[in-house]
Amino acid sequence: MDYFVKKSEKWSIEPEETLLDRQSAERLEYAQMETPVKRRNFALLLAVIALVGGIFAARTVYLQAQRADLYATLAKSNRTRSYPLLAARGIIYDRHMTPLVENVPSFDVVAVPADLPKEKLVREQMVAELAGFFGIPADELLAQFARLSLADINPVLVRENVERELALQLETKIGTLPGIELKKNAVRRYPLGEPLAHVVGYVGRVSEDDLQSAPALFSPIDYVGKAGVEISYDRRVRGNNGEIEREVDAVSEVRKETQVREDATGYSAVLTIDAGLEEKMFDVLSRTIRETPSATGGAAV
Repeated sequence: MDYFVKKSEKWSIEPEETLLDRQSAERLEYAQMETPVKRRNFALLLAVIALVGGIFAARTVYLQAQRADLYATLAKSNRTRSYPLLAARGIIYDRHMTPLVENVPSFDVVAVPADLPKEKLVREQMVAELAGFFGIPADELLAQFARLSLADINPVLVRENVERELALQLETKIGTLPGIELKKNAVRRYPLGEPLAHVVGYVGRVSEDDLQSAPALFSPIDYVGKAGVEISYDRRVRGNNGEIEREVDAVSEVRKETQVREDATGYSAVLTIDAGLEEKMFDVLSRTIRETPSATGGAAV
């Protein structure tokens, strides 16, 4: 079968052209209205189509057969998210089993950036409402949220040690604040205060350096030892966090929540010091230093 293309520059065929005989048509300037297409051009076109089709077919086979497991894992990670369940720290005692620290129930407000409203205006209105709960300027909280990456699924601390009354009020509104969660936590209280501060030390939020050096050991909202016994025995006292796995839909709404690992409270530590004796020595040294103008410090053995 032969194929032809129209040679004339005109877009339509005049009625009289259809009535021309061969001899009359040859005398017209645009007479040869069609010219045959070379078979080589058709062969080249078919080859290009076959090549492109082959590339797409090969890529499809590669993705479905060779990379199926990888993409299945990625798809699962997109719809399931893991969150830490913070473990309570162990208690530190003196030689007579007198507690030197206490775990006091507390509440933290955290944000999951990936679950925040995607529309900037809606997100800013929600943050302004949240700032009203805390009694702080909206600009301050907006600046904090502006630094978040909306692709991050890890919880980010917004406010810590929220008062119980405020936490209860916020809990009634939490359903209207997508991406905002109220976490129950325990903070350290040191009942003996200053006399044993140099021994017991204190805890604080995990630092960026800690997260980068050992991301598997810490969550972004963990407490870790910063000084004294709290840091020396941090690995044992800190315990192991639990894990909650949530299945979310396309709009980040939770469809299912499962506790996949229970939290394990940290080990307690018993020291050889006598808390009562430490307090007595502290009082004596403090009084002596106050009564001695030239003294800049003191020690007891």
